[in-house]
Amino acid sequence: MLGIEFLSPLYLIVLALYFLTSSIKMFDIRMTQAKNGAWGEDARQEAQSLTLPGWVGAVFYLDFLLGGLLLLFNWKATLVVWIVRFVLKVLPVLETVGNLLMFPFRPKPLDREREARDLERVLRDLAERETRGDTFAEVHRRMADMLAQEADRERDAKRGGTARNFNREKEN
Repeated sequence: MLGIEFLSPLYLIVLALYFLTSSIKMFDIRMTQAKNGAWGEDARQEAQSLTLPGWVGAVFYLDFLLGGLLLLFNWKATLVVWIVRFVLKVLPVLETVGNLLMFPFRPKPLDREREARDLERVLRDLAERETRGDTFAEVHRRMADMLAQEADRERDAKRGGTARNFNREKEN
């Protein structure tokens, strides 16, 4: 035991990192519990659509390492830290902080209304083209091309646009 003071900068930095890793770890544990159906079917379905990045698994090991460092630095203060961590774990504080920290890394949920509008538009176009006498293969190819171009436009709009997409639209 190194006997580093509780208020020393080194101990406080490791303590802050320990709090952040514990928050991410607790959020991942709660997500896993929700995926296993611990809180009902609605929570399970919502948790299935949300996945965390693979590097979150390394945070588990980092959390144990930081806890060991705290113990090595000052074991008396670390016992108090672990008690406070347990209280924050029982209250949803660590889970909430972990949720906020991982918010930028979660995929956006699907927009069901937009999907319904797109499907309705595709079916309407398909019906119009069939009434004009186009074969199913021609209609299917045109619809697939149209949807691919629209997906490219949306993706490029999020990135700021590309010349490749502009040239493809110019050709059509």
